[in-house]
Amino acid sequence: MQAEAGYAVKGDVRVQILTGGEPLKLKITSKVEKLYGDQIRTAAELLLQHYGIHSGTVIIDDHGALELVLQARMRSAVERLQHLQEECP
Repeated sequence: MQAEAGYAVKGDVRVQILTGGEPLKLKITSKVEKLYGDQIRTAAELLLQHYGIHSGTVIIDDHGALELVLQARMRSAVERLQHLQEECP
């Protein structure tokens, strides 16, 4: 299954979560990765840990989003994924 949130536009971030696969893979693309890559990775890992997601692939395509935008997009994608899993067990 796959869920996503956000847009690939300036000031936003697009997050895709794909289920399956061990262990969790986090792929980050960002123009500001050299400056903020560690912060983006830490924020994503903390949120995934909070929701108990330990496997699958998470793709983050950042276009200069603030951390709170990243967190909101991550939450949206996770909640969409959970909703899909409830509908299609």
